Amino acid sequence: MVIVEDLYDIYGTLIAKKGERITQHLIKRVKNMPKKNKKRAAMKNTFIYRDVKKTIHDPRYRIIFDEGHIKKAKILKIAGNTFFEDGIIKELAYMKKNLPYTYKHELIVGSLTIKMTLALKAHRLNSRTASYGAFTHDIGKNRIAKKVLSKPTALTVKEYEFIRTHPTIGFLLLVRYEKKKDSRSAITAYQHHERLDGTGYPNGLRKISIYAQLVAANDILDALLAKRPYRKESFKLRVALDYLLEEVEAKRLNRDAVYALISFARKDKPEINELKVSLRKRGKSPKGNVYGKLVHAVYHW
Repeated sequence: MVIVEDLYDIYGTLIAKKGERITQHLIKRVKNMPKKNKKRAAMKNTFIYRDVKKTIHDPRYRIIFDEGHIKKAKILKIAGNTFFEDGIIKELAYMKKNLPYTYKHELIVGSLTIKMTLALKAHRLNSRTASYGAFTHDIGKNRIAKKVLSKPTALTVKEYEFIRTHPTIGFLLLVRYEKKKDSRSAITAYQHHERLDGTGYPNGLRKISIYAQLVAANDILDALLAKRPYRKESFKLRVALDYLLEEVEAKRLNRDAVYALISFARKDKPEINELKVSLRKRGKSPKGNVYGKLVHAVYHW
């Protein structure tokens, strides 16, 4: 993957030049850049936490965040004790102001992912690691033009490829802010659009971080349930879950992650290993959805 525009951190420091490729040399250079601000804060002491508390009461997710055996208080405790660097907090503040849909999406996916780690006990997941990665998985979209992200009509090839750079941008930004030798959060951002059959992007991987696999399922669910400029109406929850099941059957998404979502969507909240799933569709996708579609023309740039 090539950087298509000069990439700056939130403080205005150039961290990668247009045309540079993602190499170990570039990653090491970004990781070793001097820290701009060493402050860190628990989410519970920031505006983000207040917004998460509101978000988990979104009517679209009433049944999914319904108490069951995983209490909202437990989700909020893990979220609140997730520590973010100053740069991350500033990036999320920028996103809240300029990309409110994406900001709310981050909060939903973060909350869903925490609940998922608590349900998938057999995987022995670190909920706080998952929390950090999920709440920041789309941070690269801060560097994508709003008019492209919100375009109501089919994308040009150039616009489509530009949007597809956001996992790479997010990866570099998280490497820059976290300064960790092996950042699972940065990997989550980098891989959340990869698919288990190798059809995802940016690298067409088949071996994907478990945290990125969880975020991938939640990312798709929230995208389907949201009202967007490129779609006249959102998916019904049942239809969205049917879509995710199709992706599981095609071996693109993690089965346990999708089954966890189905469990959350049921009133009795069954355990994953007791879940009975029907592949019979119970609704139709909304009409007029142009997401992912390209205009039929040749572009040169």
